[in-house]
Amino acid sequence: MRNWVSDQGFTLFELLVVISVTTILLTAAAPSFTSTLEHYKLRRLANQLTTNLHLARTEAIRINQTIYVHNVNMGSPTSTGWCVVMTATPTTPGGCSASDLTQALTVIDGSEFPSLSISNNKSNGYFDASRSIINQGMTYTITTNSMTSSQALIVKVSNKSRIRRCGLGGIVGFESC
Repeated sequence: MRNWVSDQGFTLFELLVVISVTTILLTAAAPSFTSTLEHYKLRRLANQLTTNLHLARTEAIRINQTIYVHNVNMGSPTSTGWCVVMTATPTTPGGCSASDLTQALTVIDGSEFPSLSISNNKSNGYFDASRSIINQGMTYTITTNSMTSSQALIVKVSNKSRIRRCGLGGIVGFESC
């Protein structure tokens, strides 16, 4: 009787088949993964913006001082070079670099969100210290590269300082505007 010794490991052909199948599966999954990442960045920016606006409103009451919201480099939809800065001074920062933001309470830097575009209809506003009401309503419009022209995420601050998020064009996870 003959004893058969089994070979240990993979053959080169088996390894090539496994690598080929894995490559095909990853290639098919990559586009949907990219849109999922964009959606989470969109949600993160909306949450961060909402939280910082609530913080600015609360700080105005807590320290009994006017808190200013500066929308730097946000005149038209842009994906680079913008920031939202909350300060206790009315002077708008010259830019978004660290040297320009020495007096900032909070900062949202656009460089953290390169695939998102944002615009705002106002360059700045402030929360009144006595009533914590913003001097003028603001609307932030956030989009991604994969959204259609009719889709956007909106973060609104009403004249009575109600901060609300909603989606245009059926964005999943946000109530409709």
